[in-house]
Amino acid sequence: MEVWYAKSVCHKGSNAIPLSFAKWVDKNVTRVFLHSSTIDVESYLETKEITRYFDKELPDGLQFGDAFLHSYLLSKTILNVLPEVQTIPSNIVIIIEQDGVLPYFLMQQKWTLHSKLRDIQIITVHNETHLKSSEYRFPQYWIKQIEQQCLGYSDTSLIWDKEVWDVIQQQNGVRNAKYISLDTPGNFDWNKELKIGVNEFGSENQIDFPFHFAIPLKTSSHFENEKKSLSIIIPYYNLGDLIIETIESILLSTYSDIEVIVVNDGSNDVESIDILRIISSKYNNLNIVNIENRGLANARNIGAKVAKGKYIAFLDADDKVDPNYYERCVKILERYKNISFVHSWVQYFGLKNDIWVTYNTAFPYLLLSNMLSAFAVIRREDFLNYGLNRIEMEKGMEDYDSWISLCSNGCVGVSIPEPLVYYRIRIDSMSRKFNRNIVNDLYLKISEYHKPLYEKHGFEIFNLLYANGPGYLWNNPTISYPRVGLLTDDESGEFNNNKYELLRIVNSKRGRFIINIMLKLKINKWFK
Repeated sequence: MEVWYAKSVCHKGSNAIPLSFAKWVDKNVTRVFLHSSTIDVESYLETKEITRYFDKELPDGLQFGDAFLHSYLLSKTILNVLPEVQTIPSNIVIIIEQDGVLPYFLMQQKWTLHSKLRDIQIITVHNETHLKSSEYRFPQYWIKQIEQQCLGYSDTSLIWDKEVWDVIQQQNGVRNAKYISLDTPGNFDWNKELKIGVNEFGSENQIDFPFHFAIPLKTSSHFENEKKSLSIIIPYYNLGDLIIETIESILLSTYSDIEVIVVNDGSNDVESIDILRIISSKYNNLNIVNIENRGLANARNIGAKVAKGKYIAFLDADDKVDPNYYERCVKILERYKNISFVHSWVQYFGLKNDIWVTYNTAFPYLLLSNMLSAFAVIRREDFLNYGLNRIEMEKGMEDYDSWISLCSNGCVGVSIPEPLVYYRIRIDSMSRKFNRNIVNDLYLKISEYHKPLYEKHGFEIFNLLYANGPGYLWNNPTISYPRVGLLTDDESGEFNNNKYELLRIVNSKRGRFIINIMLKLKINKWFK
């Protein structure tokens, strides 16, 4: 057995732990993970091999508040330290002190079937909790939601603070939480209590994904015995040869049981029509469906109806996917019977190189801000029953409306915490043609289509909006958004939008770097 231990970064709770547990850790732990800012370490950890992780290791394009930044860096560091799959020992145990969300990204990787974590046991230690908070401001609200998810993910959650235990007992979706007294005797069998060597996760049996929220989940599919084929649907309208790059990225996929359906939505550009002829003769297992031009929503729906696969995925004709994306998504859908779609983070390229970090779908957040791109892998049966795109959403957000429809019928999704789809930003991209009036109109339509949901979650929606501003500006719930004041008669209508844009800059990696330089040079007084 090999035990690794990750220390809390900003722990504010009690430092007391059972003496017998400290002795067990001293005897068994071989490696300790510490954030670069951590100085004080218990004596029983000082002699272990120490691996530190640093804020500067955050890749370009990613943006997190501190709590999620530490979680991401810890996950990245542990995955880098773990050997390749063929040589990973089968009895590694990782213990993480839960300070808010520290274990989250590593456990999200495990539950979305990262190959290195299949046989790894993850145990969390809780001496404090944010679950009592009634705060609706970001990031505190999101920390509370994710802490609750972590309690569902953990193989064992250890609590020796009675007040924390009383709070955790009241939560939905908690698995294997144990209250253990501080005066636990020295002969206590920690190996047995922690189920060391018992890998309940590693079996191939289909199981439920541990969602913590109160959505009435769909629990079964009519097509359980159908083959695992995937149909990839590409709506196409006058995009020329960009589609060749898209198809080539699909053909590099490690998942081979696929068909590609190109839905030609009435292209009238000569070059684009010629490209369709070229790809039709060049690629096997590719089906071109020609329809009259009625928009993106209709093209997606027709593609889904003619698809033969158990699963479907949409991909725009100028975007790309990572070779591992489809295989990992299908594995997740095959493993968990209560999941209807799987998505990942999105890497922008072209005119922008940011990364859109996504999370598991959850209400009420999804009712205020889209939580994923259109490129998820979906159970076809569920999409046809509950997720067909509305033709009325011709100006955009047809995929967002579809996700709400699916989730409202118990068909929920999970996020793979790494960028495995690549979204091209072009000058003439549809998403760049939005303006305030169009956005307001689309949100009005969505709220009308899903009125019972908005009424049900009205209290939380009101408080989230009041605390953080309009949902279409929430590109990142891990950071704090500025309080938007009321405008005076002589202020521009763009005043508050500029506040949000400045906040995004300040919270970016480069923004923080510039601010640190300003502070070191003591010239920040210029900007007061």
